Amino acid sequence: MSTAHNLPVHFVLLGVALELVIRHKRGKRTLSWLKETPKRHAFLCDPDGSTLYILHAPESRTVSTRGFPREASATWKKWSGFGVDGAASLTVSDSAIAHLLGYAEILRYRSDKWTGRDAGYEHKFTGLVRVIADSKTKPSKILMQSVPPVRLVTVRGIVG
Repeated sequence: MSTAHNLPVHFVLLGVALELVIRHKRGKRTLSWLKETPKRHAFLCDPDGSTLYILHAPESRTVSTRGFPREASATWKKWSGFGVDGAASLTVSDSAIAHLLGYAEILRYRSDKWTGRDAGYEHKFTGLVRVIADSKTKPSKILMQSVPPVRLVTVRGIVG
């Protein structure tokens, strides 16, 4: 068990998480959300793009973009090439993010970055990116951080 992590107040929505392959002491584990209908695992980052999140968000609602941090807007523009045109409020569980699952190896996700149309992407991590979740068996909140910390969201997409 590692230190518990809190969620930021604001996120940048990068897309929808499809699969995450995690390397750990006993081998590999794949978390898959491919069969979900509708897809409910949001792929997000914190406003500065240094931490990635996958959150099971069964409910969301449209909210005003007023008060949206400039840093988050800049990260979205860097990621997608587009300006911010909307915001949503997500409902997530209040469980603590405190269980180290291992290190991210592959992340598959769907996003409309660059073109404005949904497309599938796969990122193979080359550095150490630890995966911490709210549950070892059925995680609904996952965060990924590079060791040592670096910005994971760039104009090229995900790095690390």
